[in-house]
Amino acid sequence: PDDARHTPLKRRMAAETTAFARALRNFLRGPSDDDVLRGELYELVSAGLMSPAQAEATMSASNRPMFCLQAMSATLRRGGNDRKKKGGRG
Repeated sequence: PDDARHTPLKRRMAAETTAFARALRNFLRGPSDDDVLRGELYELVSAGLMSPAQAEATMSASNRPMFCLQAMSATLRRGGNDRKKKGGRG
């Protein structure tokens, strides 16, 4: 939906999707890419799309891509997109 409640959630989901892609690249490249990932996450923080706490939690996660996917899942739930609650298949 395009309304005041969902617009910030859509922006957050876009940021979390970006974080996931970057975290996956970081996972594949290994620890030598950590400083690059931290910088990219803090670009999202500077843009107001992610909190510093989430950026640090992402960096601290043992599986960063999975952590980002879990954050995306939580954002979807906040948006009320649970098909099971609406009687849909899911």
